[in-house]
Amino acid sequence: MSHPLHASEVAMPGPLSRPWAATRVRLERGALVLVEDGAFVAAADTMWVELPERIPVLDPDGGRVQPSPGRRFFISIETFSPFHAVTEAECIPLPRIG
Repeated sequence: MSHPLHASEVAMPGPLSRPWAATRVRLERGALVLVEDGAFVAAADTMWVELPERIPVLDPDGGRVQPSPGRRFFISIETFSPFHAVTEAECIPLPRIG
């Protein structure tokens, strides 16, 4: 499965530096749809990038999901075929690697 982001949108991936709650999503017609029972703890070294607002996150019934106040959605760089992982975090710069 391909990644929903364009190459230019993944220029600065980074880890959140500790295990982090996330959920599995599937790509459906340009939106990320939450998978029922998809919650898991992502490893500390999972690489994340901020999810552009152009890609909506939807619940299983098709309703739009918003991040908590002061937070943004992030998507994993890796694909867990056929799923992707999404989390939310405060709007702070992710640490650089290397």
